[in-house]
Amino acid sequence: MQFRILWERSKWAVWATLAAVAAGLVWFFGRLLRSPKVDAPVELPKLPAVLQERAEAAEERALVIKASVSARADKDREALIQISKEPDAAERRRRLASFLRGL
Repeated sequence: MQFRILWERSKWAVWATLAAVAAGLVWFFGRLLRSPKVDAPVELPKLPAVLQERAEAAEERALVIKASVSARADKDREALIQISKEPDAAERRRRLASFLRGL
């Protein structure tokens, strides 16, 4: 009974609060979704020549290292294939142990 009386007295305040909250949410999400449009692409600032040369040298070193690692991986893969083709189990284990010690 107390709730019904309280509701009758403050019904208008509850509806006004709900409307204000709804309007606030619509405003907030409207601003969030309407992000500013960028017409021109943004250019990054140019690096100084010294830094550009260092970056190019680092990229070149990375490519050389990648190529050497790839070559070594191919060589190791071939060695493992040859070891796995060994018919004698004891010899295969000995060669595999030798291969792993060399890594």
